[in-house]
Amino acid sequence: MKLSEIKAVGRTKIFTGEWRVYKDMSELNEYIKEVDVFTAEQMQEYAKECVKAALKEYAGPYSEKKANSIISKIVK
Repeated sequence: MKLSEIKAVGRTKIFTGEWRVYKDMSELNEYIKEVDVFTAEQMQEYAKECVKAALKEYAGPYSEKKANSIISKIVK
């Protein structure tokens, strides 16, 4: 699963620059980016998929049951 495959629940603007005085609004606006917003549940499912992929890649063959056991210990 890729992050781009998850449907965002919305979009928001965030400030990515340094906290300092800017000459004008156009300079400030260069540091405002629009990003996708996801729910905590979506991010938890994404994290689970990443852990499963890492187990498969680095720990060799594993059972789905074992992977779910490891994930259940991480996510409480």
